[in-house]
Amino acid sequence: MVIREDQMAALAESRAADFERDVIAHLRSSFPDWCAGSSDGALLEFVRYGMARARAHGMRAARDVCTYVDLMVLLGRDFEGDPQITWAGERLCDVRRYTDPSARIEQLWSEACERHGRPETGQ
Repeated sequence: MVIREDQMAALAESRAADFERDVIAHLRSSFPDWCAGSSDGALLEFVRYGMARARAHGMRAARDVCTYVDLMVLLGRDFEGDPQITWAGERLCDVRRYTDPSARIEQLWSEACERHGRPETGQ
């Protein structure tokens, strides 16, 4: 059996769409007040933006990407460059202390929850 390149691309797109739907469902379940009034289209744009930002920081694992999106809800869409919470961007980019992206995002999540209170549901 030979799988053509276009078939592989279609499979990858399908998996990405499934992941996006899963993250949207997670957001609606974990942050219902934040999601209230948001269309699936608006949430999809938000999730895609978060996925791209997470990838830019070396995150590939689904859990890490989802945690990044959760942080966007908790700290703000562009938290990593927010001058009022510089610590968040510093932790996110601290590749010397946390070379593994999973360790880096987990540390950032823990610190964000300590500073801002852990969401009742979520992560």
